[in-house]
Amino acid sequence: MFTLDCSTRSQALLTLSTGFGCSVMELKNVLLSLDIEQIYETDHSIMVDSQQYLREYVCTELGSTGEFTTAYWFHGTRTLADNTFEEGLLALNQAESLVMDMLVNLAPDAEVKEKLQAWNFHAGVPDKLFRLRTTNKMHWGPFGHLVREIHLHTRKLWQHDYMRLPELVEDVCNAYQKKHGQDLTGHYLKVLKPCIVCFRADIDYEEGALEAALSYAYTSVRELPPDSGAVFGIDRHGISVSGDAIVNVEFTNSHEIYGKIS
Repeated sequence: MFTLDCSTRSQALLTLSTGFGCSVMELKNVLLSLDIEQIYETDHSIMVDSQQYLREYVCTELGSTGEFTTAYWFHGTRTLADNTFEEGLLALNQAESLVMDMLVNLAPDAEVKEKLQAWNFHAGVPDKLFRLRTTNKMHWGPFGHLVREIHLHTRKLWQHDYMRLPELVEDVCNAYQKKHGQDLTGHYLKVLKPCIVCFRADIDYEEGALEAALSYAYTSVRELPPDSGAVFGIDRHGISVSGDAIVNVEFTNSHEIYGKIS
């Protein structure tokens, strides 16, 4: 039984090679021996998606992997610079009041603080999305990406950029602008810091996790950014992540998020 670690390109290659029982170089060579784009352009008889094709190809070349039972998952957010997540990573229904308290306490002036405080009760923000997220369990998470680097390419991969603004904060800013005509987005971008919380949890769908990790490895050995094949996540379905399961809390500067990835 193995833990899948896609915190970096090198770690992804290392843990995958450990699972396959081969060297990192052997795995690299197998990945480089395949040109998926060309195969799909020339062979229109293929009836599986590219992630499955890649997994089956690698397994044919290297044999089946050992069982990946757990993984490191990466939750993006924007929060106070001194937030250590000692109490863990809370499901959205539990985090709602903490998020509102944070926004109230960090309000740019007394007038905004008073108006936000008037919304500081369960589902109290006059925004449809805010109320949907806080009352419907399917939105409570917590969520996380298997591949850390996905958070650095959210726009290209059509993912929500949680490190810019978490959805609840965005909803509050939208509601405030609509109700009071003032955009608070710039203020909260300044006072909150982008953050990636790494936690360890079980893998529910091993094939999907393996395919995403291999897709990430495939682009990594070609020195390319991750593509959509590496997008794979976890949904905790309203069960918070305990503090003991938190592996790392990483604050990242904006230029590192949106700049070139080395």
